[in-house]
Amino acid sequence: MIDAMFTLRDIVGIAAGFGFLGVVLLLAALISRYTRLDSFTIRKLVHISVAHWWLIALHFHDSVPPALVGPIVFVVLNYIDYRRALYAKVAESVRGGGIGTIVFPISLIAIVVSTFGGLFPLAAGTAGVFVMGYGDGVAALVGRRFGGRRLSRRTRKTVAGSAAMFVVSSLVLFATVAVHAGFRDSGLTVVFIFLIAAAATVLEMLTPYDLDNLTVPIAVTVLAGLLIG
Repeated sequence: MIDAMFTLRDIVGIAAGFGFLGVVLLLAALISRYTRLDSFTIRKLVHISVAHWWLIALHFHDSVPPALVGPIVFVVLNYIDYRRALYAKVAESVRGGGIGTIVFPISLIAIVVSTFGGLFPLAAGTAGVFVMGYGDGVAALVGRRFGGRRLSRRTRKTVAGSAAMFVVSSLVLFATVAVHAGFRDSGLTVVFIFLIAAAATVLEMLTPYDLDNLTVPIAVTVLAGLLIG
């Protein structure tokens, strides 16, 4: 049964995924030790980098079970890290990310099931993962770097950060449509891209407790699948 679900190519892909994420953590540790970058910046760079696991999954896997292995394992590992500082000796700089590090791989589980399972095109999953990776990551860095006026007294989100989220999300969606064969060509595609980017920005702005790592990629995947998939 296991042999039927996991081919040699799948096993190589799983190993490549874990190897890639291990390299990301190692680089984070080295950057933390040998540069002056603060832990917040390094965590966001890790956040952006981790999104590229999706490309490994697309290259090696054709079905749900093998593509789920990485996200499920990292839900468990990140939960242990959240409770017990599992990664502290490897890369102290990635600590302090809150529950966002747990819910991001949870969102990957939902995206894998819905796209590798055929409900939405794989291209929609690409949009969801990279809007979360680049959009949220860049928004946080821009918001912290340039600060400026907050959107409200109840949130740490800034106008600059949300503007960056919208721009980067739009660029990611345009790039995904350009290179992915899973999207149909439509005269309304540009309009839909901006609508999806706007929805992602609003969700990133309003979702509390780091749960935007769940709401944003899933919403973008669903909207991309329905509107331009």
